[in-house]
Amino acid sequence: MKTRCTLALFLFLLITRGVCAQDIEGEDSKLQRPNAFKLNIIPLFIGSFNVSYERHITPHFAGALTATAYPRRLTLMKDDFSSTYAITSDFKFYPKGKSLNGFYAGPYMKYRLRINNEREGGNGFWLFSEPDREYEQWAGYGAGAIMGYQQVKPKGFTIDLFWGIGYHFHQKLISKSNYTKEEIEYHKPSPYDLRLGMSLGYAF
Repeated sequence: MKTRCTLALFLFLLITRGVCAQDIEGEDSKLQRPNAFKLNIIPLFIGSFNVSYERHITPHFAGALTATAYPRRLTLMKDDFSSTYAITSDFKFYPKGKSLNGFYAGPYMKYRLRINNEREGGNGFWLFSEPDREYEQWAGYGAGAIMGYQQVKPKGFTIDLFWGIGYHFHQKLISKSNYTKEEIEYHKPSPYDLRLGMSLGYAF
């Protein structure tokens, strides 16, 4: 896991340097492409999927909607998992007035759902009896800020490099759980939200 994360970070820094060093060309073609679909390739290193759609609003502003799925297996048992799903809404400001192109920054809102479905004991191996099962769902809202650099090539190829930080200010257990109060607090998802992205896609 550490090796894959290091590789992803190195790739992110390498492409950031290359993209920021290129001259912006084909401005007329870029302005005729107000929509963009993108896939964030960094989360793929940890088995997570992150896709987004961005739409030009004005020369200075754009809106984006991102869907995230992180289906994480806890053990070798297929029904032992702790999965996370999220919907994020970004509002981006482009200072140079070239929406979908150049540096941008702005706020975002996120809805996150965490589902824990695991057997008591946590190792996934029982020979003679079915152990107790713990199931819980955490839902919460968060907000934060994002900044990045995006470039749309004349033929539509798009690359978006960004990072952001946020906080989930409301997290609630929305399903019954047999955990004690201390165990529930232990399983509660972290309120902090860190976003790092290197998205590739197509503008049209």
